[in-house]
Amino acid sequence: MDKALDQNARSIAHLRAGAVDLKDKNKRRISIPNSPHIASMIVTLDRVDPFATHMPDGGKRAGVPVEGTWLVNLADLTLVTDILRNSAEFYAYAETRAQVNRIGSPRVFVEADALGHWCEHRITPIQNEPGELALLSMSSQTVNDYYTFVHSDGDREPPARPTSGVPVEVLAALDDVLRDEPTRWHGLITDVFALPSTRWDLVRKAIKRCAEPQSTRRAKKRTRRASSGIQLSRNLRVVVRSRDLAAAESPSCDLVVTVR
Repeated sequence: MDKALDQNARSIAHLRAGAVDLKDKNKRRISIPNSPHIASMIVTLDRVDPFATHMPDGGKRAGVPVEGTWLVNLADLTLVTDILRNSAEFYAYAETRAQVNRIGSPRVFVEADALGHWCEHRITPIQNEPGELALLSMSSQTVNDYYTFVHSDGDREPPARPTSGVPVEVLAALDDVLRDEPTRWHGLITDVFALPSTRWDLVRKAIKRCAEPQSTRRAKKRTRRASSGIQLSRNLRVVVRSRDLAAAESPSCDLVVTVR
């Protein structure tokens, strides 16, 4: 553990210093873009006592990543990547788990609990008072139901795959930002995944209306309202527009969602 933390800390420092002298296996120089936001992870083959995640600084380690480190075993990492399939979802979760470990609260005993809680309620670090201890309650029922469903259970419909609750159109828009404006990506996903899944109902309705034929004056009015921007939080406004308006000049906004 000490060696892995030290290695991550040195790697992060090297990347933030410009990552000079990096080469591939053919000794060709590798150019690394500016990387101000790096999530530290340590992946183990075996399960590690959860309290090892919160060991105090010391031991033989020379340094630790100051933003925290997400300690996860390979089986749990596979679970997380199967549920959070978009790069924005995975990064937001990994960064949050590292922050939770840095603060040391809430204590997480089962990764499925943390994943279920994040998908449904957005787990966040908790700053405890001295002497207090916050434990994450069990929140993995939806995750467990999805993976333990038996197809011989009569005519019962299989449970839906747990998700982050963010519409796929919004995730696609974040992918576009990562490709075209990577410096804005981190700030946007921080704001997007700070919202609970129910907060996206307004955007879901706007996307649905935008995809439907604009046969009435009321429908057209709602579509125009969505294309001017939906304020979801103080820091996040979303514009929803149809593909035929994608080339048109849009008002200043945080995120543009194009209905294809």
